[in-house]
Amino acid sequence: MIIKNQVIDPELEDEKLMRDIPGMFQTVQLKRNLNYNPLSHPKFLISNNQQNFERIFDMLQNSSQAKADQVWDLIQKLPVN
Repeated sequence: MIIKNQVIDPELEDEKLMRDIPGMFQTVQLKRNLNYNPLSHPKFLISNNQQNFERIFDMLQNSSQAKADQVWDLIQKLPVN
């Protein structure tokens, strides 16, 4: 793979590693977001309220097939005990 002028050509020099390309950065530092609370994620907010579950299952039963598929996808993303 070669990167020239911000265009990647995967056909050229396929065995070359990014670290071997001059001028490419070697390390990345990620800082933890101290304000992030995992319990405020929507999946936890939905799953911690019984009324939300009732609404979700109502939508599952009283919707078109396409909408029911979307609701089912949502249900599968919710945490389980």
